[in-house]
Amino acid sequence: MIAALAGSIPASSAATATPPSEVGTLSRTAPGLPLPAASIVPGSFTAQQSGDNWTIKFSRTLNFSSFEISNQFPFQAWAELWEQDDSDDDFIGRTRASNVSPVSGTTLTATFRKTSDQLDTELGGEEIYVKALLKNLETGAVFQVATQRIQISP
Repeated sequence: MIAALAGSIPASSAATATPPSEVGTLSRTAPGLPLPAASIVPGSFTAQQSGDNWTIKFSRTLNFSSFEISNQFPFQAWAELWEQDDSDDDFIGRTRASNVSPVSGTTLTATFRKTSDQLDTELGGEEIYVKALLKNLETGAVFQVATQRIQISP
Protein backbone atom coordinates (compact mmCIF):
# COMPACT_ATOMS: atom_id res chain seq x y z
CA MET A 1 0.00 0.00 0.00
CA ILE A 2 2.74 2.45 0.91
CA ALA A 3 4.79 1.69 -2.22
CA ALA A 4 1.77 2.19 -4.47
CA LEU A 5 0.84 5.40 -2.68
CA ALA A 6 4.40 6.74 -2.75
CA GLY A 7 4.62 6.07 -6.48
CA SER A 8 1.68 8.36 -7.15
CA ILE A 9 2.89 11.30 -5.06
CA PRO A 10 4.63 14.05 -7.04
CA ALA A 11 8.31 14.15 -6.19
CA SER A 12 9.51 17.34 -4.54
CA SER A 13 11.66 18.61 -1.74
CA ALA A 14 10.34 19.73 1.61
CA ALA A 15 11.28 23.06 3.15
CA THR A 16 13.95 23.18 5.80
CA ALA A 17 14.93 25.94 8.17
CA THR A 18 18.54 27.02 7.72
CA PRO A 19 20.19 30.24 8.86
CA PRO A 20 20.41 32.91 6.14
CA SER A 21 24.20 32.75 6.37
CA GLU A 22 24.06 29.42 4.54
CA VAL A 23 23.77 30.42 0.92
CA GLY A 24 22.26 27.86 -1.44
CA THR A 25 19.12 26.01 -2.31
CA LEU A 26 17.50 24.42 0.69
CA SER A 27 15.80 21.08 0.36
CA ARG A 28 15.36 17.82 2.18
CA THR A 29 14.88 14.47 0.49
CA ALA A 30 14.42 10.94 1.73
CA PRO A 31 17.66 8.93 1.81
CA GLY A 32 18.32 7.21 -1.49
CA LEU A 33 15.52 8.97 -3.37
CA PRO A 34 16.82 11.47 -5.92
CA LEU A 35 13.84 13.81 -5.96
CA PRO A 36 13.86 16.64 -8.49
CA ALA A 37 13.72 20.13 -7.09
CA ALA A 38 13.76 23.74 -8.15
CA SER A 39 16.77 25.92 -7.42
CA ILE A 40 17.51 29.63 -7.08
CA VAL A 41 20.75 31.22 -8.25
CA PRO A 42 21.38 34.75 -6.90
CA GLY A 43 22.40 37.34 -9.48
CA SER A 44 23.19 41.02 -9.09
CA PHE A 45 22.60 42.80 -5.78
CA THR A 46 23.14 46.56 -5.55
CA ALA A 47 22.25 49.42 -3.20
CA GLN A 48 22.27 53.06 -4.33
CA GLN A 49 21.68 56.08 -2.15
CA SER A 50 20.15 59.39 -3.25
CA GLY A 51 19.86 61.73 -0.25
CA ASP A 52 17.82 59.88 2.38
CA ASN A 53 16.39 57.40 -0.13
CA TRP A 54 17.82 54.04 -1.10
CA THR A 55 17.11 51.84 -4.12
CA ILE A 56 18.11 48.23 -3.60
CA LYS A 57 17.97 45.94 -6.63
CA PHE A 58 18.31 42.19 -6.73
CA SER A 59 18.04 39.58 -9.47
CA ARG A 60 17.91 35.82 -9.38
CA THR A 61 17.54 32.95 -11.81
CA LEU A 62 15.04 30.18 -11.15
CA ASN A 63 15.75 26.69 -12.42
CA PHE A 64 13.31 23.81 -12.40
CA SER A 65 13.64 20.07 -12.83
CA SER A 66 12.26 18.41 -15.96
CA PHE A 67 9.65 16.79 -13.69
CA GLU A 68 8.42 20.17 -12.44
CA ILE A 69 8.38 21.56 -15.99
CA SER A 70 6.56 18.60 -17.55
CA ASN A 71 3.93 18.64 -14.78
CA GLN A 72 3.66 22.47 -14.84
CA PHE A 73 3.51 22.80 -11.07
CA PRO A 74 2.38 26.29 -10.01
CA PHE A 75 5.01 28.33 -8.15
CA GLN A 76 5.15 31.66 -6.34
CA ALA A 77 8.33 33.70 -5.96
CA TRP A 78 9.16 36.64 -3.70
CA ALA A 79 12.14 38.34 -2.09
CA GLU A 80 12.77 39.69 1.41
CA LEU A 81 15.21 42.40 2.48
CA TRP A 82 17.04 41.81 5.78
CA GLU A 83 19.67 43.60 7.88
CA GLN A 84 22.21 41.38 9.61
CA ASP A 85 22.63 41.73 13.37
CA ASP A 86 24.74 39.84 15.89
CA SER A 87 21.68 38.25 17.50
CA ASP A 88 18.47 38.40 15.45
CA ASP A 89 18.49 39.82 11.94
CA ASP A 90 16.04 42.64 11.21
CA PHE A 91 13.31 42.17 8.60
CA ILE A 92 13.14 45.29 6.39
CA GLY A 93 10.59 44.43 3.70
CA ARG A 94 9.12 41.92 1.25
CA THR A 95 8.14 42.05 -2.40
CA ARG A 96 4.71 40.95 -3.50
CA ALA A 97 4.60 37.24 -4.39
CA SER A 98 4.35 36.62 -8.12
CA ASN A 99 3.06 33.52 -9.87
CA VAL A 100 5.73 31.67 -11.82
CA SER A 101 5.40 28.89 -14.38
CA PRO A 102 8.24 26.38 -14.27
CA VAL A 103 10.58 27.28 -17.12
CA SER A 104 14.27 26.86 -16.38
CA GLY A 105 16.41 29.94 -16.68
CA THR A 106 13.66 32.36 -15.61
CA THR A 107 15.23 35.58 -14.32
CA LEU A 108 13.31 37.74 -11.85
CA THR A 109 14.23 41.13 -10.41
CA ALA A 110 13.16 42.83 -7.21
CA THR A 111 13.45 46.49 -6.25
CA PHE A 112 13.20 47.76 -2.69
CA ARG A 113 12.84 51.50 -2.08
CA LYS A 114 13.65 52.39 1.51
CA THR A 115 14.61 55.48 3.49
CA SER A 116 17.76 55.74 5.56
CA ASP A 117 15.61 55.57 8.72
CA GLN A 118 14.10 52.25 7.59
CA LEU A 119 17.54 50.77 6.96
CA ASP A 120 19.23 52.19 10.07
CA THR A 121 18.51 49.45 12.62
CA GLU A 122 21.62 49.77 14.82
CA LEU A 123 24.55 52.07 15.59
CA GLY A 124 27.17 52.26 12.87
CA GLY A 125 27.02 50.71 9.42
CA GLU A 126 24.49 48.17 8.28
CA GLU A 127 24.92 44.93 6.42
CA ILE A 128 21.92 44.10 4.27
CA TYR A 129 21.07 40.98 2.32
CA VAL A 130 18.17 39.55 0.36
CA LYS A 131 16.46 36.19 0.77
CA ALA A 132 14.92 34.83 -2.42
CA LEU A 133 12.07 32.39 -1.89
CA LEU A 134 10.25 30.06 -4.26
CA LYS A 135 7.22 27.99 -3.24
CA ASN A 136 5.73 25.04 -5.11
CA LEU A 137 2.00 25.65 -4.58
CA GLU A 138 1.15 22.02 -5.39
CA THR A 139 3.49 20.38 -2.88
CA GLY A 140 4.11 23.21 -0.41
CA ALA A 141 7.90 22.88 -0.80
CA VAL A 142 9.72 26.17 -0.20
CA PHE A 143 13.19 26.84 -1.60
CA GLN A 144 15.32 29.71 -0.31
CA VAL A 145 18.69 31.29 -0.94
CA ALA A 146 20.37 34.31 0.65
CA THR A 147 22.69 36.76 -1.07
CA GLN A 148 26.05 37.98 0.08
CA ARG A 149 25.90 40.93 2.50
CA ILE A 150 26.36 44.54 1.35
CA GLN A 151 27.79 47.10 3.79
CA ILE A 152 25.86 50.42 3.70
CA SER A 153 25.87 53.58 5.84
CA PRO A 154 22.35 55.02 5.97
